[in-house]
This record gives sequence, C-alpha cells and structure tokens, in this order.
Amino acid sequence: MATKLKRQLKRDNRLVFDLSDEELERLNERFSIYRSANRSDFIRESILNNYIVVNDDTNLRTLVYEINRIGNNINQLTRLANKTKDVRSEEMEYLKKQVKDVRSFVYQSLMKHNEKR
Repeated sequence: MATKLKRQLKRDNRLVFDLSDEELERLNERFSIYRSANRSDFIRESILNNYIVVNDDTNLRTLVYEINRIGNNINQLTRLANKTKDVRSEEMEYLKKQVKDVRSFVYQSLMKHNEKR
C-alpha cells in the first residue's frame, strides 16, 4: 500500500515492501550492473519500464489434450490395421478431420498470443 507524504516532492507517494535475504541479494546483484547510484531510480525503472510476462497455459492444456486424443486414435487405428489389415475410409476421414481441427486450433492460439504482445 502506498503512503502519501506530507511534503511536496516530485514524487510524493512512498511504497514500502519486504524482501527475504535471497531477494535482497538478487536485487543488489542486479543493481550493481545498473548505471545509476540511486537504488530508487533502479527499482522505479525496473518496475515501470519492463514487460510483465503472464503465462496463461489454458490454450496449451487444451492443445495437449486434443493432441493426446488424436494420438490415441492413431494408436487404435494402427492396432486395427495390423490386426485385420483393413481400415475403413470413414475412420481415416475422421482422423484427418481431427488433425485439421488441431492445426486450426494451433493457428488460432498463435494468432491470439501474438495479438496480446
């Protein structure tokens, strides 16, 4: 939570937060590379001028699930073909449709991901 300062400064809000020893060590390591002697400038620059990456793997989980389903279907068809030496054309068309659906889903997911960037 930010605290409003009573004095008039260019920045009149103070933010206080806690760090573990390891976090402080990492902060100091990164600060030592920075071109300024002012730690506040370094922290402000790090927070305000960097990207925050959010990993949303919802689409990835769906994609993995669909690919696993297709893999199961391929295994079943392979077993059937090896056993009976006969695979029906409907089964092959169904498998082709699933592959096409996954390709479409992958393309749409990549397009959505690129829009967010």
